[in-house]
Amino acid sequence: DYEQSNYIMCYMAPHLGSALAQTPTVADLKPDTIKVTTGYSMNLHSKILNQDRTIMVSVPEGYATSYKKYPVVYILDAQWNFNHASQNLAWLASKDCDFIPQSIVVGICSGGEKREHDLTPTQGSGNGGGADSLYMFIKKEVMPFIEQNYRTYNYRILGGVSYGGLFVMNAFVKDPLYFNGYIAMSPSMWWDNQIALKNTEELLSKNTGLPTRLYITLANEGESMGVDSLAALLKKYSPKQLAWKYDKHLDEVHNTINYKSLWDGAKFVFSKWSYPLVDFATEENPFTVPSKNGT
Repeated sequence: DYEQSNYIMCYMAPHLGSALAQTPTVADLKPDTIKVTTGYSMNLHSKILNQDRTIMVSVPEGYATSYKKYPVVYILDAQWNFNHASQNLAWLASKDCDFIPQSIVVGICSGGEKREHDLTPTQGSGNGGGADSLYMFIKKEVMPFIEQNYRTYNYRILGGVSYGGLFVMNAFVKDPLYFNGYIAMSPSMWWDNQIALKNTEELLSKNTGLPTRLYITLANEGESMGVDSLAALLKKYSPKQLAWKYDKHLDEVHNTINYKSLWDGAKFVFSKWSYPLVDFATEENPFTVPSKNGT
């Protein structure tokens, strides 16, 4: 009743005031706060693109106190994917998990109005066609910068989602042995009348080698994405040395597929991987460790 409610409020008021008075503010804690970061963001001027491009870099725990070299995972659309990629890959490499080796993560930002242009291989509806130039920026400018300034082991992974996944497949077709693993997450294989499917079929039907790894995924987008057709091509033509895997996650949507795909994809492209005693890699032919029987 009213009297009981009034009694409770009168009793609690001084105690609430005391509790609020004891709660610190951010200003109180500022001298002792620690800035939490996943890496560094920097602008790299590209002579190939004739513009500044933002890249992000994350080094693994213990990097500053070790002499070890690390494989590198290059991730497109860093404006969306860099933070979760850095954190998830670090957790997979932690002592508690030990699924993958510790890695340097490099993110390439590709957002804004030019995203479609930068990530697609042909003109398509009129806005595409810049993927080859962006790839040369990554290969000829970003990677030399990373390999000169960080302790990198010659084992490279390239990952992207949606248009970024299409970019990964275009890189796989045109430069299939430059990266040791390709992670194409819900790639937009529908682009420009499925031109990437045609190019992939031509590559697979004419090559008996391809000692690399390819991981592809699809969310609940359906057959119109063209990823089922890509998997069918791989099943028909895939050479033994190409280790590939296709996962469908019907419980995911287009905007969430990157989280689960990168987690599972990293475990696949690094599976059965270990540091060889000698690194026989060259710039154009990185050392590749295929698994037995191409699986």
